[in-house]
Amino acid sequence: MFIALDVFFTGLVGAYAFSTAGVIGVLAFIPVQQVSTSAGHLLSNTLMRRCAAGPLGVQRWGVAGLASCLLLAGTLPLDTKMLLALLSSAGGLSRGVTYGSRLWMEAHLQSAQVRQQYLSLVEASSTLFKVLAPSFSLVVLALTPRFETIYLLAGALFLLVLVLTRPGRWESLRRPGPLQLGRMWRQRVYWASAPYFLVEGASHALRTALFVSGAMAVVGSLKGYAAVEMGASLCAAAWLLVQSRVNLPGPSLPQLKRFQSLLALAWLSLLLALWLPWVFPLFILLYAVSLPLVTAQKSGVTLSGMVKASVPLESNLVGRSLLLMTARITTLGVFAALWAAGLSQHALLVGMVLLALLLLPLEYATARCLHREAPARQLQ
Repeated sequence: MFIALDVFFTGLVGAYAFSTAGVIGVLAFIPVQQVSTSAGHLLSNTLMRRCAAGPLGVQRWGVAGLASCLLLAGTLPLDTKMLLALLSSAGGLSRGVTYGSRLWMEAHLQSAQVRQQYLSLVEASSTLFKVLAPSFSLVVLALTPRFETIYLLAGALFLLVLVLTRPGRWESLRRPGPLQLGRMWRQRVYWASAPYFLVEGASHALRTALFVSGAMAVVGSLKGYAAVEMGASLCAAAWLLVQSRVNLPGPSLPQLKRFQSLLALAWLSLLLALWLPWVFPLFILLYAVSLPLVTAQKSGVTLSGMVKASVPLESNLVGRSLLLMTARITTLGVFAALWAAGLSQHALLVGMVLLALLLLPLEYATARCLHREAPARQLQ
């Protein structure tokens, strides 16, 4: 359920932020959400260590918090700024609690092969829900002009499902121990892998902000954005479901390189679409095919890097998540500062696309360095 709920806290809420304040609304919303998510990750580590519910129970608490935030956003008489503040702060905190417990369980998957197949299936499920959530939004917006009604109905629905379903099963896991971030930060191996997580964090922030802002800049409405996300996710989900059945040995750098080439073409087409809107469907097609596959491969590399260092796992997971957060906030903060200095929205979008293109070879290079101890067949 976390995957389904998270769709409402990324693309749809981001589009709502853009509709109210333009690109700066997205540049402000995502960093606040990232800080709150990191705080929630720290909280999840404490809850898993001290509470008897275990990782699955803590994850359900986080899901309940996410659904409650949507319900409150649709119920309380809040202005736009307060509504976005609720979704980014309280929603981000609940998101971090859910993400932290999920990450702890994923890190205990038995092998790189099992982990990669799982991550591909997760990405496929995510894109499938990115079809259902915009479809749901289009139906609601056809009945009422109030976007907040989407939050109200979605929050109520997810809470109902949570009450009616039993927790899933997961093999017994040890509890996380106390964090030892100071010890980890003193180790050379942590800083040797830091460039990968910093580049990945910056790239992820740009991908999230650019898809929402680029789509809204071209189509110009929340209904249009919902239709764009639904179309893009439909073909991506089908392709990823096929990929999840392939016998994957683990994260494959050659495949990552090929998928990144497609993503580079997608960013170039978005750049053209800012002047020639008729090119935008090409961006949607290339983005839909390339991004979920890139994400599935990079998630495998990221998780492999998180579980290999010679420090306690819980410290490694939190420490590297803090690196990702720092890079995301810094990257979007730079563009927010440029907007405050007078740069136009169009120029900001162009600059973000160009930086996203420049980061692609750095992503591959740092992923290769992080993964250089993998079998030679994965590095050729």
